[in-house]
Amino acid sequence: MTSMLHFRSRNSDPNAFVTLSGLPLHFELQWPIHPSTSGADFKVLHGSAQLIDGSGLRAEFAANFSQVVWEALPTLDPEHAEPVVINAVRLAADGGMLEFLKSSKRQPVPISSRHYRVKTNTFGFAQASDTELYEFLERKIFWLGRETPVWIEDPYDVQYLGTTPERLSQLSLQLSVEGLAEIDEGFARATPDLLSKESTFREALQHSLERAVAKY
Repeated sequence: MTSMLHFRSRNSDPNAFVTLSGLPLHFELQWPIHPSTSGADFKVLHGSAQLIDGSGLRAEFAANFSQVVWEALPTLDPEHAEPVVINAVRLAADGGMLEFLKSSKRQPVPISSRHYRVKTNTFGFAQASDTELYEFLERKIFWLGRETPVWIEDPYDVQYLGTTPERLSQLSLQLSVEGLAEIDEGFARATPDLLSKESTFREALQHSLERAVAKY
């Protein structure tokens, strides 16, 4: 955990993550996780995910841990629970299940056996193809590596994407060969060629937002 925090602390925003569908989000989580006040048998963590595109839009959420999940975690401390929360919220955003607003409207994000693989005792979210991984890295480096380099092999991303650190590094090198990223000791920075594709990344972001709004 200490090593992971050390690497992520070198990012311009250690609490910023990108989704597969192209949403750059800054997370704020309100610890600790607590029992549901409704009497249900799940535990809850409130938080918010704010778009870092300058729009001021955010999604307030309540991450609801089912009994299967919170009993599977070693503890409910941030060290073990934080990646599960962030990745479940990212998956919900990818599926158009979260609405991003300028006002407060807390939305539920279930974290259940759907995200937990009993046979392997691991959590799983997306299963990204190589094409999706490549696009994800493009978007991550564009949004989070514009001014300072961003960490490529983040374990939160590895869990979220269903991949390996090695595969993320391999694909980041491909971006480097194509002139879209500068790679140095596991960190990537956007090149002018990548920054010139801004309209493409903003179109992806807008499409994701429209999918969510269409559900309401």
